[in-house]
Amino acid sequence: QESINFKHDTYEAPYPHETGVVDYPARKSIETAGGHGELGPDGSIQRHVVVPSLYSDPHPPLFAPMSGSAASIPFLAKNGIRPVYFSPLAVLRGFAEDYVEVGRSVGKEYALGERQCIARWVHLGDENEFLNKIVNYDVEMYEQHYQTFYPKMQFGGREETLKGMLASGIFTGGTLEQLKTQWRDQYEQLPAEYITLVWHYAQVPMDVMLEELSVFMDQVVPELDAPSSE
Repeated sequence: QESINFKHDTYEAPYPHETGVVDYPARKSIETAGGHGELGPDGSIQRHVVVPSLYSDPHPPLFAPMSGSAASIPFLAKNGIRPVYFSPLAVLRGFAEDYVEVGRSVGKEYALGERQCIARWVHLGDENEFLNKIVNYDVEMYEQHYQTFYPKMQFGGREETLKGMLASGIFTGGTLEQLKTQWRDQYEQLPAEYITLVWHYAQVPMDVMLEELSVFMDQVVPELDAPSSE
């Protein structure tokens, strides 16, 4: 992987160039998956891996995952890139409204919810089963991996981590009616064009994932209405 480091009058990478990106939350992942020279001896980001050119023109839709960085919205909106929100509903409406406003400033007329994507975890069952599924299938990933991406989420012992996960607003489910109500409420505030659902491949049994996905696609999605960017 080719990596870059430069400073020009207009752009510099990394930023700030003098120190590099200090305390980047996902630097542990870069140690094993990043490009040559990306990390300095102190763990700061010193170089950036160049993203390969797209294979086709026109190219398929581009998606960019994000959690709480409102500063990302102008770049995404101006370029028509679809944000994938790993964020609570409380902040998504503001992000989506900013996306529409920035798009309009560059001559792109987006409907509210167009090109927006909500990322969520879904589990079905009564209260105990719902909580047990999160504990059995998701908590480990949050303890061992996701906490680098959610610096504001509450982590600690198993109970504390579970409490933080539930408070994050990115887990939905319970009974079928509870699941429908949650998604109806979300779409009243942000009718997102896209939905990303996450199941952890190595943790969730295949039959559980297929059942929950089938229920969501067959019984929840038909009740949701959103604009299309096609």
